[in-house]
This record gives sequence, structure tokens and C-alpha cells, in this order.
Amino acid sequence: MAKKCIKKFLGAFLAGILAVIAFVYVLDPFYHYHGPWLGMDVYLYNAVYQTAGAAKNLEYDSVLMGTSMTENFRTSWFDEELGWDTVKLSYSGARTNDLSAIFKQIYSSDNEIKNIFIDINGYQLTVEPETALVVRPEYLYDDNLFNDVNYVFNKDIITAGAGRLLAHMMGKEGNMDTAYSWGETSRFGKEVVFDVMRESRENPVPTTVFLEDMEHVMEMCNENLDNVGKVIKAHPETTFYIFYPPYSILYWEELIYSGKIDGMHEVYKTSMEYFLQFPNVKLYSFQNEREIITNLDIYLDSCHHTPEINRYIFECIRDGKNQITTENYEEELTQIFEYARNFDYEAVWAEDVR
Repeated sequence: MAKKCIKKFLGAFLAGILAVIAFVYVLDPFYHYHGPWLGMDVYLYNAVYQTAGAAKNLEYDSVLMGTSMTENFRTSWFDEELGWDTVKLSYSGARTNDLSAIFKQIYSSDNEIKNIFIDINGYQLTVEPETALVVRPEYLYDDNLFNDVNYVFNKDIITAGAGRLLAHMMGKEGNMDTAYSWGETSRFGKEVVFDVMRESRENPVPTTVFLEDMEHVMEMCNENLDNVGKVIKAHPETTFYIFYPPYSILYWEELIYSGKIDGMHEVYKTSMEYFLQFPNVKLYSFQNEREIITNLDIYLDSCHHTPEINRYIFECIRDGKNQITTENYEEELTQIFEYARNFDYEAVWAEDVR
């Protein structure tokens, strides 16, 4: 009797495990094993956990990727106006080590990658490549089936799978076009920016490494550039559209009072020269757009702007404007940094009516 009970228990236990495995495998909410099945649309909402699977298992020929500065772009712009078939793989706070991991997933897919659209930012070039705003779940990025227990028997994954099935049954459509977008729900304006930047302006903390060890800064810069450049070099069949976003003028003031301005000039110069060496790179800069960077009403902090600016950036790249070349990059940098160094910041802060 006892043996029969044990056998029934083990049988039920095994059946339960297999049911969970089958449930997660079929629904696969983070696309770890395959793209959406059962007629479901693609739904992206958790970049940390979905990016690896989306890069490897969805169908596309072009990629929109990068940091939070790319999250308010619409894939439909690229698809409808440039003829791309775009997947959105934005990853807020991405360091170049994160980008390298995402590139690996992209090029391990069965897709022929024609275009990659990506931003590059000063912070990415001047920190250790392995630092991370959010630590990646490595079991989603490797090919080790044994550590997939972290995925298959994860209650959050099971819940997400059930949620996706329910949403599909209720007729919820995919969100590739607007995935990760935050522009429509954020509060913008100079008062918001002043609130964010006031403390650091009134109590500036000089960045010692920029003042005392530029050699180390440039070592990090070159290592970060290589994390991207090795992929560009390995895939001449792909055109890389790389752009520097328009940070507000208060970002540049922060560079001044933290002692970074001269060092960042060298970082930007080095990065432009690095990317310009590749024939399959089209490089763009929007930091010299003075009407944009001085209009604090379109920012929510020193860097993040409204979706209308994303649309403007897209249109410029679509039309071949704001492109950086070997002939104009030095003049572009001179204008950017001279404007920042000589700007009347006190006039801006005079509008701070706290």
C-alpha cells in the first residue's frame, strides 16, 4: 500500500514537473526558446529578461537598440519609411558589456542583419565595461540547458506566461512599436530639470579620475569602443547607424563643475575617430542642436528628452542630415565644446523659481 502511494505521489510529482515545463516552453513569455506561438503577438515589457530571447528568436532584418535614449523611437518609422523589418532591443542603462552580450544574441539568430540603429553616450565610454545598472540574468544569454531551471521553474516566468495567454485571449495586441516607451507618461519641463540638477550644482563633487588619471579614462574608453567595434568589424554586411543624442545644456555645465569637460572632449574625439574608420558605419551627432539643448522644457533631467526629439533625430538620419564625417568631425567638436564652455549658465538658473 505504501509503495503504491509513493508511486502515485512520484507519478503525480513528475507529471506536475512536466506540465510546468510544457507550459513555460509553449508560452515562453521571454522568447527564450522560440518566438510567440498560438497566434500570439510579440509583447515586450521587461528588457532585462526579454532582450536576449527576443534578439535570438524573433524574426527581423534590422535592430533598434541602445540605452533609454532609444526607447521612445517607434519601429514603425523605420519599417514604413525606410523599408526595414525592425525589432526593438532597447536596454536602459546599457553598458558596452551589455551591448556586446546583445550583439552576440543578434548574430546567433537565423536572421540576416541589414541595419543596426544605436546610440552612444559619454557615460558608456568612461565607466568599466562590466559595470551594470541592472545585472543581466546570464542563464538567459548562454546555451547551458541545465541552468534553464532558473527560467522554467521561476514563478515570475510562469505568472508572465499565464498573463500573456490571458491577454491574448482578451485580444491584446503586440507592442513592438511602443515597447519600453516612457515619453507619454513622463513629466517634462525646466522646473523638473532644475529639481534634478540643483543639488549637484550647489554641491559639486569633482571627479578625481578625470583630473588625475586621464590615462585610465582613455583605457576604459578604448576598451568600451572595442566592445562595439569588434562587432562592427566582424559584420561588414550590416550598416550601423550610430548617433550621439542631444543632452541638455545642464549636462555640459555638470561636466564643467565636476572637472570632466576637457577629458570628455578627448573621449568624444577618440570615439568619433574610432567609428569613422569603419566603412559600414554612418555616424551622426545631435549635440550641436542648440535650439534643442537649451530648451529645458523638453527635458525631464539633464539628458532625457521628449519623444518629439526622437522623431526629429529619425527624420534627420532618414534624410542624411547631421552626419559626422572625417571632414567635419573636428569642427563639430570644436563648436560643441566651445559653446558649452562659454555658455551663460547663470542666465538659465535665473529662471529657477523654487
